Amino acid sequence: MTDCVVDARGDEVAVWHVHTGFDTGMPRLTGAWVLPVSEVAKIGLLVRGRRVLATAAGEKALRRLGVQVEAHIDPDATLKGFAALCEELQAVYDALEKKPKQPAWPALPEPLDMGELGAEPALTVARWLERMAIVWEEIEGERAIRKYLPHGRERRPIAIAVRAAA
Repeated sequence: MTDCVVDARGDEVAVWHVHTGFDTGMPRLTGAWVLPVSEVAKIGLLVRGRRVLATAAGEKALRRLGVQVEAHIDPDATLKGFAALCEELQAVYDALEKKPKQPAWPALPEPLDMGELGAEPALTVARWLERMAIVWEEIEGERAIRKYLPHGRERRPIAIAVRAAA
């Protein structure tokens, strides 16, 4: 699965593709484009069929250009979902009478502050999404190897929360 990040500045739209699927050993940041707003068809192709995490400027540009977005990534809900899963899994471990080796849950990224993205907003957001994919892999790696933890033995795709397109 590849999701995308969208930002806009002036007459340009920046799009980053971020691989959020299972780790393949390849980089998670898989492509970046800066296109003039006149390239509506290309912008549309880059976001088509992908979940989109857009800055406020990116969302505004996509609406203005009429580019359809199927699902918007909700970074706060995604982070809360990851935290809730870690808490759930830790509670299962804590309830065990006989304790096997303690799972090592990864540190979750800081919440994404869309108002403080720095000089390169699209890259900042793409790096945050990349980190979320890495953290998910780590959580699933810890969960899947422990028979006593719920949700089966197979690693699951990343649990990204989305909101429907408006």
